[in-house]
Amino acid sequence: MSDLDDEQLRAASQIKQRDLEARDRDDIKHLMDSKQGRRVIWWMLEKGHVFGTTFSPVDPHISAFNEGQRSLALALFQRVVKHCPEQYLTMAAEANKQEQA
Repeated sequence: MSDLDDEQLRAASQIKQRDLEARDRDDIKHLMDSKQGRRVIWWMLEKGHVFGTTFSPVDPHISAFNEGQRSLALALFQRVVKHCPEQYLTMAAEANKQEQA
C-alpha cells in the first residue's frame, strides 16, 4: 500500500467517524425534543441507578449487576448532557413535577 492509499483510508475513516458522531447527536436531540422521549430517558437513568446507589447488602452479585446497568445509564447520561444540556434541565424539572403530583 502506498502512502496515498493510507491517507485516503485515514480520511475516509475520519469522515465516517464524524458522520457517526453527528448521527449520535441528532438521535439524542430527537429523543430529548419530545416530552415522551424525555420521560423514557429519565426512566432509563433512574433504572440505571444514575441518581442512587448500586450497593446491595444482600448479595454482591446484585451490586455487580446494578453497576453494569449503571455503566450503560451513565453512557446515556453523558450523551444527553453533552448534546443537549438545556433539555436535560427541562427533563429534570418535568420529572420533579411528576414526582410531586
